[in-house]
Amino acid sequence: MDDIPVDVKLIDIIDYVGDSVRPIREGSAVHDAKHIICIGYTAKHLDCVEISGYVCQSSHPNQIPHKVELKLADSIDNWVLKCSCKAGTNRCKHIVACLLELNRTGKAEYMTCTSATQAWGTTKAEKSVPWGAKPIAELCCVHCPKRAEPTDAALKNNILAESFSRILRAAKGSAIQKHREGRYLNEPHPQPSRALQTGSSNDDFCSPRELSDMLSCTGSQVNVSQVAFNTPDERKFYNNNVAKDLENILKIADETRGQSSNYWKIQRSLRITASSCYNLFTYLFNKKEDWDKNRTVLEHEKLASTSS
Repeated sequence: MDDIPVDVKLIDIIDYVGDSVRPIREGSAVHDAKHIICIGYTAKHLDCVEISGYVCQSSHPNQIPHKVELKLADSIDNWVLKCSCKAGTNRCKHIVACLLELNRTGKAEYMTCTSATQAWGTTKAEKSVPWGAKPIAELCCVHCPKRAEPTDAALKNNILAESFSRILRAAKGSAIQKHREGRYLNEPHPQPSRALQTGSSNDDFCSPRELSDMLSCTGSQVNVSQVAFNTPDERKFYNNNVAKDLENILKIADETRGQSSNYWKIQRSLRITASSCYNLFTYLFNKKEDWDKNRTVLEHEKLASTSS
């Protein structure tokens, strides 16, 4: 059935309520809060129109709403208005809210017997179920997009691992990146031990050309004339056994790569090794060393233990 016009003037509502301002104020608040669930006419007569409406309970919005029955005639003296609320008056806020709705819309749609929730054959505990609050995602009118899931589980794991790796590469200073790779203090440092520096691959050592370039630089050269000798025999021993030209140094370095031959043991007794240099002239294990102590060891203990 088609909608019908309903002429409810604001002055008629005020005249019906009377001198009390409270129903107008509270009814307007109920209407503005959109507590009117549905409203429409159930019957139309020559002298009046029967209208039914359902309004949420303000204190219990999840329970069965109040039912408002309006019988509107041309004159407000013939109006018959009822509400199922506890107040039970014909001037409650729910009735005023429905009158304001009709005043602003100016029409009413037909409400069938099935438009309102039926309670036939249901228990009292089940009557409030249709009016209970539900999450938006559970409403029938809301379509939630389904998450795309790859059919191949291995492909999914590879994609997740690659995405996680890309995030870590972009955030190298993050806590998770430090946790995975280890912090600087926890990293294994090269041990200044000859046994741990041996290797079978030539990639673990620098090439003769690289070693020649490093030894030829100014920072690696030592002025022998500045070295103090206690006796002429010490100078003679140094010149004959320790002091070598660049060609012999490269030859010694190449023949002592394994650090296990008898020739290595001989050269070790004549000159300071790389591991000893690392121990003396670096911050070992990321801890600041006592440089005065290192200088004392270098000038006395270390040199006294070798012929050099």
